[in-house]
Amino acid sequence: MVKTFAYSYLKKEYELAFYVSSYSSNGNMAIKLILPNEEDVWGDLTVNLDLLIPGYAFVDTNNNPGIEKVIEKYGFAKPTGTTRTNGFCEYPLYEFNLDKMKPYIHPESDYFMVKKEEENA
Repeated sequence: MVKTFAYSYLKKEYELAFYVSSYSSNGNMAIKLILPNEEDVWGDLTVNLDLLIPGYAFVDTNNNPGIEKVIEKYGFAKPTGTTRTNGFCEYPLYEFNLDKMKPYIHPESDYFMVKKEEENA
């Protein structure tokens, strides 16, 4: 069973986990927030703005207010100090710690399939 972390949104608390994959357009890391008990996607944690090195992603603080405090509190990611503006929103760039995230990543994530392929290579 995947571990969950708490996130409060609009005065309601959610128990979330991650689904880690990549964007098809450029291979950047894509992270979805999921409700593992319901097997449903809650929303996107990341946005695809620039070609990035592995382990980095822009966080969607526009649709997930306060999520940066959560991912920093759990040690899932740390801010780089870089931001990108897209439309009327400014998105912070984070360096993700996939080792810390691993217990919270859904076992059917593309992340685990890639890791298995790397181990078998």
